[in-house]
Amino acid sequence: MIEGWIINIDDKERLLIFSESEHYHGTMILNYIHENLYVGQKVRVQTDGIMALSLPPIMTPNRIEVIDEQRYFVIQGILKQKGRPLLISTEKGDTIINVDPSYELNDIELGASLIIFYDGKMARSMPPQVWAKKVMIDYGSISRNDNEAKPCCGLKRKKKYY
Repeated sequence: MIEGWIINIDDKERLLIFSESEHYHGTMILNYIHENLYVGQKVRVQTDGIMALSLPPIMTPNRIEVIDEQRYFVIQGILKQKGRPLLISTEKGDTIINVDPSYELNDIELGASLIIFYDGKMARSMPPQVWAKKVMIDYGSISRNDNEAKPCCGLKRKKKYY
């Protein structure tokens, strides 16, 4: 089983997800006919384990189960300024990303590609601001000005609460 977030849908037969499971960590394409899936859902993917040796890898799952029904919106951008909050450059201009203080952002370099999940609310400030529900490093699925995005370190929780 692989769990991940849907970060792009090309058509009714192809999904791009970012997996954080112990079996696979990174971006992958799923060939799967679907009707009611959308960007921002968290899914569990059942597969036979066969994966095409492509970048990103391609799999054909047997089944996809939605495990988080709440819809998150996605911003993809390039890190422009370090610190809290983060400033990223997107296709439509700069955006300020307020990150939960319980996350520690390790070794994110300027110019790193990020995928930010947020709840759809955006402050009408200059530049606009969002509160991130999740921040992920993009491992090369987006590019800017014909320069491929460089992978870098991910996030780790400072504290765990049970």
